[in-house]
Amino acid sequence: MSKNMSIILELGNVMLIDTDVIIWFMRGNQKAYDILTNCRELNVSVVTYIELLQGLRNKAELNMLKKAFYTWRVRISAFI
Repeated sequence: MSKNMSIILELGNVMLIDTDVIIWFMRGNQKAYDILTNCRELNVSVVTYIELLQGLRNKAELNMLKKAFYTWRVRISAFI
């Protein structure tokens, strides 16, 4: 799985996080948790955000995602 963590794209000080990394976090993956909680500035693309919303199974998962995005101060970006 460590090779897959390269799905995080670094653009200067900005980190663009792929859908898979956030899903791994939501499933309890410690490495994904460590990466996401240690990043200074997180961004997700609009496509990633929509993919995440479509994959949620219930309101509890939606609340978990909202809380995580608020905690990480995620910005939804139109680029890439």
